[in-house]
Amino acid sequence: MAVFSCASGSQALLRHWPYFERQQADRSIVIGTVDRHCAVPEGVDELKIGLDCYIKGPHLPMRLCRTIEQLLSWDWDALILAEYDTLIFNPIKVNKLNCIASHPAGTLAYNFYHNPWVFDRLTAEGFLEEGFKVIESGQCQEGAHAASPDVFFGLVCATMKQPVQGDLWTEFTRNSFDCNGDLERAREAYRNGVDIIHGTKTEKELEYITQ
Repeated sequence: MAVFSCASGSQALLRHWPYFERQQADRSIVIGTVDRHCAVPEGVDELKIGLDCYIKGPHLPMRLCRTIEQLLSWDWDALILAEYDTLIFNPIKVNKLNCIASHPAGTLAYNFYHNPWVFDRLTAEGFLEEGFKVIESGQCQEGAHAASPDVFFGLVCATMKQPVQGDLWTEFTRNSFDCNGDLERAREAYRNGVDIIHGTKTEKELEYITQ
């Protein structure tokens, strides 16, 4: 499992690491950035990939692809890519993975997906090849929907005609809990036994959700 982080997300990553450990992955690493320091839990390895910036043209799609590219040189059967603001309460059932899995978050001309993004090796290779083609085609330029990794993931799967498995976990997801009622909905989801919650940024949010 590889967890994307950034300087501003460092403290959240450290708070959330016990939840990432619940996945019981054979190996877990942090994807940091090349230009700014990202805090990493003690004993955890870090790969520095890409600059520390948010949605800016093809930057985040390229960071996603470069991460897959580097990790394909490692030995694994299933790869989980997650973001630092994600809480894993119950492990993703990777033993039931068909090829690629995620959580649908909305629809444009195709579905887009919030993390975690989960791959078997063969599908990761195909995704990487198609992903670079999508970036080179200019579909992730500044201001494009596909500059978001959520949308980019969906676009690449759509161009591959690759179905995305959606039954490996349950998830409550928001980009952030800044809309009225979302934090309460996240806590309700936790109390109802949801497997994953995405969007938790602050210590107060974490405490409120899990109290």
